[in-house]
Amino acid sequence: MKKVVIIVSVFFISTLDIFAQTPVADTVQIGERQVMEAEKLYNEGIDFFKRDEYARAVSNFNQAISIRGDFYLAYYNRGLARYKMGEYNEAVNDFDMVLKLSPGKAIAYYALGRTHHKLENLERARSNYRLAIDNDNNLHLAYYYRGKVNFMLEEYEDAIQDFNNAISRRGTFAHAYHERGSAKLKINDKSGALSDYQQAVLLNPNMFMSYNEMGNILLKKGDYENA
Repeated sequence: MKKVVIIVSVFFISTLDIFAQTPVADTVQIGERQVMEAEKLYNEGIDFFKRDEYARAVSNFNQAISIRGDFYLAYYNRGLARYKMGEYNEAVNDFDMVLKLSPGKAIAYYALGRTHHKLENLERARSNYRLAIDNDNNLHLAYYYRGKVNFMLEEYEDAIQDFNNAISRRGTFAHAYHERGSAKLKINDKSGALSDYQQAVLLNPNMFMSYNEMGNILLKKGDYENA
């Protein structure tokens, strides 16, 4: 059977909110007419996703998967679309399937972490973020969101370490500075917190919450004018 290399698109995570709508190339080898139809449906699904038409994207990914059951990219992006639609349990199932088909995918562990985070399954989210980091030590968002989970669990020193790691990998990450400042406040490091909030607004002048926290710290210090 003649084999053809087809370029397909998969979304990679790069935004603070959730999964970016920026396609990057991946390759799969396909040759049969049926499998090529699955790839066509998949790419159409990507186009729907990029237009925020998530239900139509899911429909296309469903069809692609019905033709090619091992199409882990279709499961992954269907999971993203379901996440966007608030169908978190269904998204978990898709990301689990990605890991069955392609073990060790850091972005799939990260996606599971974000989804369990939304479902308030904090321990499971933290475990998934750890697995994402184990498989990709440079995935700064996994450190960042694990830090947020640790903060919610009142494990502030661990949260600070996670934000340190996020910042060391993405030095312009204003939100990580803000969150680290908040964790430092919890351990009564007001000077460290103030420094982090200041860095956050230097990186992103629209970080209104950092200005607010700086004002609170200065107010408590009696520096009313600067507050």
